[in-house]
Amino acid sequence: MLGLKTVLSNAHNKNTEKLLQDYLTFIPDLGDFGNLDVSVLKAKFKDNIQPLITIASNNGFEFL
Repeated sequence: MLGLKTVLSNAHNKNTEKLLQDYLTFIPDLGDFGNLDVSVLKAKFKDNIQPLITIASNNGFEFL
């Protein structure tokens, strides 16, 4: 979330759009980011990352 806040605070940077694309999978409307509760953001992030962790684990990778 710190990364997202940093990118949004530097929105005048021409590379901002490219950096924000990584977050569009779990926050489709980044305009809502400032209005979302931290617990909601964490839940959205976990809902999208957990399946990837499971797949990696099934393929022999370890998660710390």
